[in-house]
Amino acid sequence: MKKKLFSMFMAIAMILCLAVPAFADDPPTATTTKTSNLAGDIVEPTVTVTMPTTTNKLILNPYKLKITTSDAATGDDAALADATDQVLSVGLAIKNESTAPVKVGLKAVATGATLTFANKPCTGKEATKSVFAFVELLKGTSDTAPTTGWAKPADVNAKVYPQLVFVGGTDGVENAAIETLPAGSTTANYLYYKIGGNSAIDPTGGWTSSDTLAVALTFSFTPTVPKAIAFPTDDATTMGALADISNAAAAMGSTVYIAAKDGKTLSTVTAQDADGANVAVTTVTAGKLYTIKVPATDVEVSVTAAA
Repeated sequence: MKKKLFSMFMAIAMILCLAVPAFADDPPTATTTKTSNLAGDIVEPTVTVTMPTTTNKLILNPYKLKITTSDAATGDDAALADATDQVLSVGLAIKNESTAPVKVGLKAVATGATLTFANKPCTGKEATKSVFAFVELLKGTSDTAPTTGWAKPADVNAKVYPQLVFVGGTDGVENAAIETLPAGSTTANYLYYKIGGNSAIDPTGGWTSSDTLAVALTFSFTPTVPKAIAFPTDDATTMGALADISNAAAAMGSTVYIAAKDGKTLSTVTAQDADGANVAVTTVTAGKLYTIKVPATDVEVSVTAAA
């Protein structure tokens, strides 16, 4: 009996020795995570403008006398010598080197304790010490303001130019978006300003040395995104049949191409803004390809072609 038990235990031991243990598969390698951190940033435009530094006069000349050099001896005012305007200043230039287009705002606070501020050009026959005065803006690429091209008092009500007519009171008059300047970081551009107007000639009591006009002009410059300028729908008998415009809505200051269509030859191409001013057309290939520079102001542009 003992032999049988011993034999059975030996058999079981041999079976256990020969058995291959069964193990589960190796667990997968642990997941590795990596983080990429992107810090926030913003590209901000830089507004860089340089105001004129010379001291200038605002001259009231009701009797239309010829201004002498001694009258205009301060700073650039010598440029006014021989002028006979009743209200005038020399033209001054603001240099713009901003990295983005800028919207220009302007506030004018005029003072003259003895004056009556008129909202339209004076006739010269007023009994009060009436003064019609305005500041006008022009744009250009020279660092010197032009001496010609400025409005006369009669032009103001037609709004031919960006202008502010002076009013009395401490609040003054303001236009928060009187003009727009293109970016000037690559090539500087300039905003010119000048004061003009007229007055009564022989008011009651006459004019005295205390009857002076002064004004504080406050400019603001705000980065802006130019609005797209939509071209009017093409007339099927003109543009639609003759030429293609490269961009139906072009940003201010951009170049637009006008190409002859279907082998046609264009004899003339003209462009005009909504204010009636002509927009220059440049010939690339006569009869076939032209370009225009969209004005840097928020106006609609019409393009017309003829075969």
